[in-house]
Amino acid sequence: MDNTSKMLIYSSEWNGQPSFRLIPIIDNCQFIEVIYNPEDNILAVISKIKTNIPSVKTKEGENGEVFYEYYIESKKDILDFIKTVAVNYPHPILEEVL
Repeated sequence: MDNTSKMLIYSSEWNGQPSFRLIPIIDNCQFIEVIYNPEDNILAVISKIKTNIPSVKTKEGENGEVFYEYYIESKKDILDFIKTVAVNYPHPILEEVL
């Protein structure tokens, strides 16, 4: 794991359903937030860095920064991403919702 990708998993809810989120724990983390949508089984990743993935959506922050939103749909890919960035992996919420 590189030093720009450290995040913390925590339990949350999505429309009343158990879910989880990841938040950065270092100032220079390349990701802003990660949110799991259990209704659609999608992990939404909000990033400061753009990649060459064609289905990327952009959002503009309050201070004019541009953020990139990626969607990970495969359970294996979701777990691989989380293993790469989460310092508290494994977390019990993953067993519950994935």
